Amino acid sequence: MIDPAVLRPGRFDLRLAVPLPDAAALAGVLRRHLTLPEPEIRALAHQAVGHSMADLDAGLRNLRGVARRAGRRVTAEDLRAAFGADDDPAMTRRIAIHECGHALVTAALGHGQIQHIALDRTGGQTRIRRAPRAGLIADHTDLLAELVAGRAAERLIFGTVSSGAGGPDDSDLALATRVALAIETRFGLGAEGPLWLGESSDWLHDKATRQRLRARIEAAEAQALAILANHRNLLEDMAQTLASHRELSGKDAAEWLDQVRTIEVVAAAPEPESGSSSPDASQPPACRTG
Repeated sequence: MIDPAVLRPGRFDLRLAVPLPDAAALAGVLRRHLTLPEPEIRALAHQAVGHSMADLDAGLRNLRGVARRAGRRVTAEDLRAAFGADDDPAMTRRIAIHECGHALVTAALGHGQIQHIALDRTGGQTRIRRAPRAGLIADHTDLLAELVAGRAAERLIFGTVSSGAGGPDDSDLALATRVALAIETRFGLGAEGPLWLGESSDWLHDKATRQRLRARIEAAEAQALAILANHRNLLEDMAQTLASHRELSGKDAAEWLDQVRTIEVVAAAPEPESGSSSPDASQPPACRTG
């Protein structure tokens, strides 16, 4: 984790996100270091999804040392024990349900293309290429639904929600709160009307503002829940495949998401105001986690 002070505006002109390697990349590393049948290589690579190249390299070096002292070669069993022994099937399924919830609601609302879904050691990641939008209130409320869709999916399938949607400042709930706050204070689409009230988070200390933000986010979760309830079997089947393979490529995800019915009009968020904001302001990052 990098100290936020280091990342203040003006200190770095360019920031690059480096995603974790997919199964194909991990398989390439395993082939270079191990002499194993190709089916074993592919199976081990899928099991290692969620680890970085540095994790894999360190694990291989450690296993080679152990095997050398034992006078033998590194085996597939060694790799399976090193990468995945601590997996909790129940937690893996919950994370898979969460990530597939994001993907299904995004597909239903027609706001972006799923590029990759993966499970990692601490949760999951869904990469989305967002479609350009006009910045209407419906665009922002749909984005809120997409952001809390993982939480809604957990509620639908398990009847409970985990803390997986919260936590760091790039979490689902953090992003949703910022979008809801922007609707109220910067986009001219909230209760204050056509006013720009600044980007300060001090508004979160105002009780009336917090109540409006909560109402928007809860309405978005209800919207996502309604969409997912109509695709429950698809959600569970897709999540089962994700839990088994630990990742879905964009092509793999598309084969599932082609079954989703696109939603043209869904329940409105509370206190909508007609109008639009700057198109640029409506565009979220191309990649999200959680």
